[in-house]
Amino acid sequence: MLDTNVVLDILKNRTKALDKLKAFKHFTFIISFLVYVEIMAGSQLAQKKDTRKFLREFFIVHNFDDAAHKESTRFLNKYFTGRENRPMDLLIAAHAKSLHIPIITNNAKDFIFSEIEVYHYDKIIKA
Repeated sequence: MLDTNVVLDILKNRTKALDKLKAFKHFTFIISFLVYVEIMAGSQLAQKKDTRKFLREFFIVHNFDDAAHKESTRFLNKYFTGRENRPMDLLIAAHAKSLHIPIITNNAKDFIFSEIEVYHYDKIIKA
């Protein structure tokens, strides 16, 4: 599952980001509906139609379902007790866990959840 920052890289500089993602050619590029909403909320009104089309054509968008909800509750109880964490990262991680897939991100430090595999796509590629 791609984190929002990776999808933004693809939108801003598609060629460079897509070249980096070639290292993950055995992966299917999935985004959470939560990532979809974050991207759409941040896109300019004039670009929303093109952005929506790109996201729907390039990625498999998974809805946040009951399984993801259950994982997010588990993660919330385990990782957010008296800590400052980012709730959206928790939700994306829980969604990935519910689908039994890893996260690909540029901010691996945001994904402290030991139950999921996290790949930092910018550091895996050797320039």
